[in-house]
Amino acid sequence: FNALKQAQNRKVKIRSVLDYSKNMFEIYPYSADFIREFNPTTDKTNISMHNKFIIFDNKKVFTGSFNISETDMTGYSLNSGVLINSKELAQLYKQEFEQMYKGNFQNKKEKISSKALTLDNFKIKPYFLPKTNGFKEGIEPYIKNAKDEIYVSIFFLTDNDLINDLIEAKKRNVNILILADATGANNFKSAIERLRKAHIALKVENWGGKNHEKTILIDKKVLILGSANFSKSGFYKNDENFLIIENSELASIYRDYYLFLFNSVDNKYLKLYPRSEGFESINSCTDGIDNNHDGKIDKDDDGCK
Repeated sequence: FNALKQAQNRKVKIRSVLDYSKNMFEIYPYSADFIREFNPTTDKTNISMHNKFIIFDNKKVFTGSFNISETDMTGYSLNSGVLINSKELAQLYKQEFEQMYKGNFQNKKEKISSKALTLDNFKIKPYFLPKTNGFKEGIEPYIKNAKDEIYVSIFFLTDNDLINDLIEAKKRNVNILILADATGANNFKSAIERLRKAHIALKVENWGGKNHEKTILIDKKVLILGSANFSKSGFYKNDENFLIIENSELASIYRDYYLFLFNSVDNKYLKLYPRSEGFESINSCTDGIDNNHDGKIDKDDDGCK
């Protein structure tokens, strides 16, 4: 917020689009200040404008899973993002932004091209949802063609088609690891149990902060990341974006990082469900944050009594 104000004081033009919901000021107390200072366009619907991207000077794009919040931007919650220097990619993101800035959200938008862009040794495909069926056109073909391994890190994983595809990949002897957020897992145990019963190694994190990532790593060469949770709302209702990036060097860096995270969670959570706010989750009972959004913090939360 302060950095944006400083940029505005330097005469940088700041335009923004903000999701609007009835309880946004309770969850994100700085939203009121943001609205007052920058006068963003809001969607004013019950469907989420769930995008998280920034365009700089029409030539750089920052996108990923980060909300512009203290817990996400300070590293308390786990997130992933990329900063890409490409006028061509920035132009595509600007098309998405301009539609929403004019008040056209969800299916009122026009479809934007998902053609592959080549930047040095990177092949990048952008997807803008829900006008593009990003799952069927983008993610699913990579899952179905996976040969060796699929690593998933996710906040919500509830989409039946993706779950079925992962189970089928496991039957093809593809090595699958899933790192799931505690809040998401506790709210949707049936989906988690389907995957576990298929002998897929799925750990529920106990870090206290959220696993807010939305990433899939395939065969040590393809990294998928963005704003969309792997749910019906994420794939088919919300305003979302994600990138499919093909580059073995980037994939290798993320793979090492992913395995570090996966191995940091005790193996007992391959079966158990730690609370997102409770003594099992590190520091969650003393961090002053409502980790499970139940209106109770630390000692007042049932998990911390």
